[in-house]
Amino acid sequence: MTKQNQKKTRQEWLDQAIILLMAEFKTEGLKLPKYRATVGLPSKGAFAAKKRTIGQCFYPESSSDKTTEIMISPTRDKPLEILETTAHEMCHGTLGAGFGHGPKFKALATSIGLVGKMTVTEPGPEFLKRTKPILKTLGAFPHKKLDITIGQKK
Repeated sequence: MTKQNQKKTRQEWLDQAIILLMAEFKTEGLKLPKYRATVGLPSKGAFAAKKRTIGQCFYPESSSDKTTEIMISPTRDKPLEILETTAHEMCHGTLGAGFGHGPKFKALATSIGLVGKMTVTEPGPEFLKRTKPILKTLGAFPHKKLDITIGQKK
């Protein structure tokens, strides 16, 4: 990885990731909303011992400037994990409210190479192939994961 590939902040990394991932969605012929992503605690399930929420999509109706907002949990820090979670949440944002993880979500997610149970998708071989250049461009994710199980008062 060269220094020019290393983003200075996690926000710059996420902004660039969205731009690069949008090209993957455009190959599916979809009209994409305006996206904004950040690292922060999801509104629910952030500290769950089981079924922890690692990403969340807020639809444009929730944003004062009508932007689709994506929240990535600070408990993750591996570039592939962040990219896959961002892509998963972009599937929600692209479809809009009301589709959940149903058939339309599954069709879109699998079309970009996500596999597994749709509530907890994983990067399949096609996703890995399609996003290898993206990961190379982005480089390391400039963030160290938060371990919420250490040092917490009971």
